[in-house]
Amino acid sequence: MTGTTNLDGFAVRRPSAEPVVIEANRLFSQHLLIVGQTGSGKSTSAVALLNALMRQNQTGIILDPTGEYAHLPHAVVGKLGDNAFIDFAKLSADQLAEIIGIDDDIVVAMLSAAMTSLRLAYNVLHQETPYVKVGVSWTDYEAQLERLHDFPRPYDIRLLPDQLLEECVQPASDAEADFSLLGQQYDRPRQRQLVPVLAAVRKFLADPTMQRLFRLPRPKRRSEHVDASTKTQYDVVYLLTMFAAMKAQHRFLVIDLSALRSNLKVGKLVVSTLAATMLAIKTNLPHTVPIVLTVDEAHRYLTEAASHVGWVDQDGLSRVAREGRKAGLYLMLTTQSPLDLPSQLLGEFGNLLVHRVTTIDELSKLPIVNDIGKELAQQNVGEATFVGNGFEEPLTVTMVRAGDVQHDTASPVFRD
Repeated sequence: MTGTTNLDGFAVRRPSAEPVVIEANRLFSQHLLIVGQTGSGKSTSAVALLNALMRQNQTGIILDPTGEYAHLPHAVVGKLGDNAFIDFAKLSADQLAEIIGIDDDIVVAMLSAAMTSLRLAYNVLHQETPYVKVGVSWTDYEAQLERLHDFPRPYDIRLLPDQLLEECVQPASDAEADFSLLGQQYDRPRQRQLVPVLAAVRKFLADPTMQRLFRLPRPKRRSEHVDASTKTQYDVVYLLTMFAAMKAQHRFLVIDLSALRSNLKVGKLVVSTLAATMLAIKTNLPHTVPIVLTVDEAHRYLTEAASHVGWVDQDGLSRVAREGRKAGLYLMLTTQSPLDLPSQLLGEFGNLLVHRVTTIDELSKLPIVNDIGKELAQQNVGEATFVGNGFEEPLTVTMVRAGDVQHDTASPVFRD
C-alpha cells in the first residue's frame, strides 16, 4: 500500500487504554489473518479495521458468504441473485464443469469445445442453433476461429446439451475417411455415454437459483409468466473493476453471497472465482489503488485445491495470497482456528490478529506466538494480540466497535 495512511481509533492498548495507531502498510502489506474461537470478536475486529480504512478513503472489498456485512453503513452492496450476477459467459470450462458437477477430464475438454462452438454459432455464423461439425472442413473451422476474438464472447448456453452431442463426431469407415473434415458421422456410443452429463447440464440450466446467480437465459414457454421487473442488475466483475480503478470515497464494496449458503460447493467455487478475478483486474489495471480483500470465515470457502501441494494456484484465495501483494491486492481473512487453513496458505500471512485460542494443536500451528500462548488462551471477548513481521513485539489490545457501525453477531441469550 502507498502513503502513510494511519488506522486509528479501532483499538485501545491494555491496560493504559491509550489509542493505538497503526500504519496500513505495516498491517496489510504482508496480508492479515484474524483468528480466534467463535464469539471471540473476529468479525468486530474485521469491521473496525474496514471502517478505519473507509474513513481514510482506502478501498476495501468484502466477499461476504453469510450476508451479515450487507447492512453496514457506507457499503455498496452487490447481492448475487438479486441486484448482482456473475456472467456465465465469463466462466471458464473448468469453472462451469465444477459448478455443474463434471469431474471427467475428457468431458471437461468436450465442454470447452462445445462452448467455443456455441460462440462461433452466435458470433460468427449468427445462428440460433448448435454448431454442426459433421462435414465442416478444418480449413473453414480455423478461419472461423480467427474471426472469434475478444474473449469472452456471449453464447446461447441453453443449446449446451445439444452442442455436446454435436462434439461427438468421427471419420467415416477406413475406406471413406476424410481427415480434412472435423467429422463425417456421429459417434453414437460416445453420445450415449454423455446421457448423465446432459441430465446434469439440463438440471443446472433449469435451477432457479443458478439462473439468478449466473443470469442464465430461461427457456420460453407459452404458459410461463414473464417477469417485467426493471430492477437494475450489475455484473459483479463490473463492480469489482469500478472499485479497483479509483480511490474509494468513504465507501467499501460488499459482495453478498448469502444465496449460496445452502450450496457450499458452489459457494467455494464462486469465492475462488471472484478472488482470482480480482487478482486479474488488479494485474491488468496498472494505475489501480491498493485494495484490502476481506473474506469472513474463509476456511469454509477454500477449494480442495488449496490443500494440495502443486494445486494451490487453482484456488483463488491462495493465488491472491501468493501473488496479490505485487499487484496491490492484500488479504484479510478471518477463521476460527489456524488448523482450518493449509500450512502453505497460512505461511503467506506475515501478520496475525489473534483472539482467544486455547488448544495446544492450534497454538503449535502458530509458532510465532509460542511465548505468549498462555496469555492468548486467557483473552476475553474483544481482546486480541497483533503479532508478525509488522510488530517487533506482540501488541495486545482491546478492539473497539466502530461507533457508527451496527454489526451485531452476538448469539441469542436465554431470558426469563
